[in-house]
Amino acid sequence: MSHLGASDPTLLLRHMRVLSTLGGVSPRATPGSHDDSATVVISQKVRPGREDEYRRWQDRTNEVAGEFDGFEGTEQYPPPSAEGNEWVVVFRFSHLDQLTAWMGSDTRRELLEQGRDLFEEAPTQEVLAGGTPVRDAVTAVVSHDVRPDQERAFVSWQEKILSAQRKFPGFMGSELFRPVKGVQDKWVAAFRFDTRHHLDKWPESTTRRKLLDEGRGAFVSYDVRKVGSAFGSWFRFEQGTEEGAPPNWKQAMSVVLALYPTVEILNLVVSPRLAALGLPGYLALFISNVLSVCILTWLLMPLVNRALAFWLMPGQARSLRIDVAGAAVVAICWLAFVVIFGLTTGRQPAPGDAHDEEVVMSEHSWRSRIEGALLRRGDAGYETARARALWNELKPDRYPDVIVRATCERDVQEVLKLAVSRGLRLAVRAGGHSWCGSPLRDGGILLDLSGLNQWKIDADSATATVQPGVIGSRFARELARRDLAFPAGHCPSVALGGYLLSGGLGWNSGLWGVGCASVLEITAVTADGEVLRCTEEEHPGLFWAARGAGPGFFAVVTSFRLRLQPRPTALATTSYVFPLAAVGPVADWATETARELPANVELSFLLAGGDASGVTDGPWPKVVVVTATAFANSHTEAVGALHPLRSCPLSERPLSRRLDEPTSLAVLYDASMDLWPDKHRYAADTLWSHEDYAVLLAKLGDAVAKAPSGESFVLAPVSPVSQEDELLRNMAFSVLGESYVVPYAVWADPAQDDVNVHWLRDAMHVVEPFGTGHYIAEADLTADPSRARRSFTAADWDRLQSLRAEYDPQSLLFSYLSA
Repeated sequence: MSHLGASDPTLLLRHMRVLSTLGGVSPRATPGSHDDSATVVISQKVRPGREDEYRRWQDRTNEVAGEFDGFEGTEQYPPPSAEGNEWVVVFRFSHLDQLTAWMGSDTRRELLEQGRDLFEEAPTQEVLAGGTPVRDAVTAVVSHDVRPDQERAFVSWQEKILSAQRKFPGFMGSELFRPVKGVQDKWVAAFRFDTRHHLDKWPESTTRRKLLDEGRGAFVSYDVRKVGSAFGSWFRFEQGTEEGAPPNWKQAMSVVLALYPTVEILNLVVSPRLAALGLPGYLALFISNVLSVCILTWLLMPLVNRALAFWLMPGQARSLRIDVAGAAVVAICWLAFVVIFGLTTGRQPAPGDAHDEEVVMSEHSWRSRIEGALLRRGDAGYETARARALWNELKPDRYPDVIVRATCERDVQEVLKLAVSRGLRLAVRAGGHSWCGSPLRDGGILLDLSGLNQWKIDADSATATVQPGVIGSRFARELARRDLAFPAGHCPSVALGGYLLSGGLGWNSGLWGVGCASVLEITAVTADGEVLRCTEEEHPGLFWAARGAGPGFFAVVTSFRLRLQPRPTALATTSYVFPLAAVGPVADWATETARELPANVELSFLLAGGDASGVTDGPWPKVVVVTATAFANSHTEAVGALHPLRSCPLSERPLSRRLDEPTSLAVLYDASMDLWPDKHRYAADTLWSHEDYAVLLAKLGDAVAKAPSGESFVLAPVSPVSQEDELLRNMAFSVLGESYVVPYAVWADPAQDDVNVHWLRDAMHVVEPFGTGHYIAEADLTADPSRARRSFTAADWDRLQSLRAEYDPQSLLFSYLSA
């Protein structure tokens, strides 16, 4: 960093930092105004010959910064010329305290120590704490070393500068940032103009020179730096500098002018040849991107610069007439390219053209249109993708013709077009947690949505928009950081797509309702490729079905908008462990006590062997565990909620008793993983019933006692669904009984597949006479042809069939799996 004399405008021009890619900051009304956002701009002089080491070090630093709370992004800018060695890195955080935490962390200090030898001198930094980013403006940032006793005079002097700047053409605003204790000890002034040409006029002006002389006594020195414009060397009109960079909007228009025909030609000429080589879509796309960037950098952009120099060069384009004329020329060229490619590429097949060979797209063309990977049966990688389609290690012998992993909503539309054109049916998976393997079908296309895994949280409205591939436990952890919550699934690896479509029995659902009760809106792609926004008012039938229809849903959901809850800050658990032989009286006592528990207490029974129960302080082989978890806002409140369970009148003494133990969502998820470990084989089924838990669990206890695997268990949540009518309204999800049980067969040895599946079917056969229905998410749909139908009320089932006929009349999407 150079310390510039206060009256040297030529040095100031040479070292000006133009933050055009950062945008500007909001115009100030008074000095020091700011909001909570924070940005730090770090300048680093890298030793010659150490650039590759520096890049690797900076990549590690960026990755580590991304793990800190509030991190929003980072940008890195190389020297503007080959002779330079000054690199600039920008880190953005949501709040100043989060930026300060990152900059003062031991982790960052260790990284700085590791990279010390890479730099000629210590890196310098300016912190911009506050201000609202504004795009498409050119901003200069100057930091001042203000004398300790001259701060008031400095602020008054800055006000005079602001008044003078307002009279200059193109001035858009400025901001003054006070020092940030422990991070930035200098005052930082940022001022913004609409073009580089107008910005350059200000430091050259007589007015500014006079003001610098006037304010000399308020500060010791000031520092100024430079970062290139948004498109870097594509718009250099003067060798070795960026003094001639045009405004960002002109750069963007020019890039599109060169990029559009490049991409179209590569798509028509190169993509089919890459596909013919058998390259997957993601690799073909990478090669096409490399080719397009090379063509732009060394061929087309130099031509565009020369052809549009009258408009792009700020030194020439200084009138509104030239700006409008140049923009019109570019727009006309755009239109010409659209017409040319529209005439030469022809129309795409409509759904009705599925069997017309003249209009059906070639496979190579489909691969080029789908961004994600497309694998046919027999391709390298197919079997790996088929196996990964299910989390369960027990893989059914069913083989789709094609597997596509979508990376965006447009991929979903293209896959639906492909299915129509080839006469193939479509199955959909998000996280693959269907115990019976519903997404895996014989023939057709398997559309994998696990790549759609983004979320956007709006804390102010307590809502979030999530894609189907988002993992529930990760989403819950992110919400907790913002003091928000959602009834995510109990198993930590379950994705939200299938969970919400099936209803969603999750954490604290007795108070918050099932997961789908929190769905406010969905975006769905229908069988004819139409993208629909669905709410209670818009496409209400599709919205109703998406809240509970499960794997038989007849459209593809690409996003859910969810209502969020305040995060319970104090969780506590009470648990009892009894011998399995005592299951009858234990069930009577616990279900009677449950009537005294508030809705924010989640009570469940677990019938298991020692391995599955997680109990470590006893030698007993088979047990019944009663667990209650309170979701409260203080430990006192949690203890009060669990109080009815403190006394147990049973004559059988519990083998273990733990009262009011503080816990956390992370601990609860760890306990869940003990029940559902990775790399295991599973079979499961469900049953709703009006029978007492004592009767159901006594019969299932006999089955657990004889289970061929010590890891198998029965889970029975008491009142797993909220009793509030509002939280059961307008959904296909059906509560079909007062009691609910789920037996799980869990084992690791493939040789034991048959014996464990038969154990599950035999256990269900014993309690089936007491059943009133099933839960579609975990029902063993292959056990009986009636499983899917009996997972809904008769009226809801009929409505689902009617809606399927309306939205998917050709049955493009697979319906429910059956025996």
